[in-house]
Amino acid sequence: MSKKQSSIEWLFVELLNTPKDKFEWHTILRKAKAMHREEMISSYKNAMASAYFNTHNWMPQEGYIHKSEQYYNETFGGQDNE
Repeated sequence: MSKKQSSIEWLFVELLNTPKDKFEWHTILRKAKAMHREEMISSYKNAMASAYFNTHNWMPQEGYIHKSEQYYNETFGGQDNE
């Protein structure tokens, strides 16, 4: 099984391979933050679905997107947190 590259690993590689230019690096950082956001939201949804399924033997389909985005915003300060 191949391991998926994390947003942090992606950021490191991109910065290593990009000439030092604060505008390009800022763009790379924004993309890494967006990747991180998706990772955290996905992890939250998976954890909640797994916990709910193990407790109730079925998985509800509603509410996970809103709750996962709420979790991210409360924990990390939103997508555009600089």
